[in-house]
Amino acid sequence: MRNKIVFLIFTFLILSFKLCFALPLRSELNKANDLYNQKLFYKAGQEYGKILKGQPKDNKTKFNLGNSFYKLGEFEESQRVFAALTQEAKSAGLKEKAFYNLGNNYFQQQAYQGAIDAYEEALKIEPDDKDAKDNLALAKKLLKEPPPKKDNKKDKDKNKDKDKDQQDQKQNKPGQMNEQDAERILKALENKEKHKDKKEGQGLGAGKGKDW
Repeated sequence: MRNKIVFLIFTFLILSFKLCFALPLRSELNKANDLYNQKLFYKAGQEYGKILKGQPKDNKTKFNLGNSFYKLGEFEESQRVFAALTQEAKSAGLKEKAFYNLGNNYFQQQAYQGAIDAYEEALKIEPDDKDAKDNLALAKKLLKEPPPKKDNKKDKDKNKDKDKDQQDQKQNKPGQMNEQDAERILKALENKEKHKDKKEGQGLGAGKGKDW
């Protein structure tokens, strides 16, 4: 059962786009989605970032950008995107998925209380979400487990920093993403370019994502 739940933690969502966009934008989205489906997450993230420079309020593109960061193991950037989406999403379905993915990012950073809070918010919107229920149960279990006993001062300092990070994550309220945020995201992707060959295509154990 534990293995099954761990597998579900990596369940992620990639939104498909309706044909209501103008042709040029739809072409850009299709290109970005194709790159994502090819597991070229760095390049996909670049394309999503470019789209957001011109369409900073496109929440579906933001969602897929958050997924790209997650797949690259850039959990802080992914967390920032999904935290903003929990505030900006207009539809209940998108908001629920944003909370679920936000919980996954907290979990990956071992910020279990943050994960618990996010999964609980997702379940308020969609009480029958089995993935969120399973992940919530595991996060609660891991939060209760005592940390391994180590006398190393460095490890103690590391645990203190982790506790502080969790407090900061709870206190910081996400703001709206704008064109400047999209520019910052593009720069962040450019700075990580030297690591892309190592990270791209390294699956994080993800199974089939939920369809939008």
